[in-house]
Amino acid sequence: MFFNKNKQLLDTENKLSELQRQLDSISRNVAEIRFRPDGSVIYASNIFLEMLGYKLEEIAGQHHRIFCEKNYANTADYSRFWQKLADGHLQSGLFRRLRKDGNLVLIEATYIPVQNQDGKVIEIIKIGSDVTQRENELLSLRAVHAAISRSMAEIEFTPNGDILHANENFLRAMGYRLSDIKGRHHRMFCFDNFYQENPNFWQSLKGGTFLSGQFERKTASGETIYLEATYNPVIDEAGQVVKVLKFATDVSSQKHKADEIRQAAELSFTTAEETSQISVRGMESLASSIELSQGTFNLINGAGRLQELSATRSLN
Repeated sequence: MFFNKNKQLLDTENKLSELQRQLDSISRNVAEIRFRPDGSVIYASNIFLEMLGYKLEEIAGQHHRIFCEKNYANTADYSRFWQKLADGHLQSGLFRRLRKDGNLVLIEATYIPVQNQDGKVIEIIKIGSDVTQRENELLSLRAVHAAISRSMAEIEFTPNGDILHANENFLRAMGYRLSDIKGRHHRMFCFDNFYQENPNFWQSLKGGTFLSGQFERKTASGETIYLEATYNPVIDEAGQVVKVLKFATDVSSQKHKADEIRQAAELSFTTAEETSQISVRGMESLASSIELSQGTFNLINGAGRLQELSATRSLN
C-alpha cells in the first residue's frame, strides 16, 4: 500500500513537472501575461514585455487597464469583460491595446481562466500575438475594395462560375435584383455565341488565369450591354482559386459612339473614293470633249480654207 502511494505521488509530481515544462516553453515562445481574477498583473513573458515596451517591474501589481484606451477602460463593457473571466468564461478575439509609448497595438489573444479543484478562478492566463501590421494591411485592402465597389460594378463567382454576390452598381447596370441571380451561373448574362467561342472560359479562371477585355453581355430585358471588365481569381494560401471577382464598367455609350465614328469614317472613305472616281471620269470626259472640240475646230478651219481656195480660183 505504501509503495503504491509513493508511486502515485511520484507519477503526480512527474505530470506536474511535465506540465510546468510545457508552460515554461509556451512562455518563452509566445506573448504571455498572467493576472489575478481582479485583473492585476502577476507575470509577463519577455515577448509580451517587448511587444508593449515595458519591463516586468513596471507592470507587476498594476491593473490590466494600463494597457487599454481610457474611453474603453471606464466602460461597463470592460467591467463585464473581467467579471466573465472571474466567473470562469474564456474570452478571445482581436483587442486594441496601448504600448508604453502610447502607440496602438492590435493583439489577437485568448484569456484563459485557471480554476482550482473547487472550480474557483485563481488566475487568468492571456496568450496573444501582435497582428497590427496584418490588420493595417487588411484595413488598407478593405478601403481600396470599398472605393472600387463604390465606383464600379462588382460581382463574385465560385471557381465554377456560380454567382455568390453582386453590388448595387452591377445589379443596376444589368437590371436585376440579387435574389434574381444568386446561385445561378454566369451564362445567364451571355449570348449563345460567347460560350461557343470561349468553351474554356471558367477552366482558365479556375486555373488562376487573369482575364480582361471588353465583353458583350445581356441585360435582364435581353438588351446588349458592353462591359470593360477584369476577372480576378482569388487564390488561398494553398494556391487554390476560392472565388473569382469581376470588376466592370459599362462602356456601351462609348462603344456606340466608337461604332458611329467608325461607320462615319468608312462612309467618308467610300464617299471620297467615289468622288475620286467621278473626278477621274470627269477628267477623262473633259479630255474627250477637248479632243472632240479640237477635231471639230480643225474640220471647220479646213472647211474655211477650202472655201477661200474655191473663191480664189473663181476670180482667176
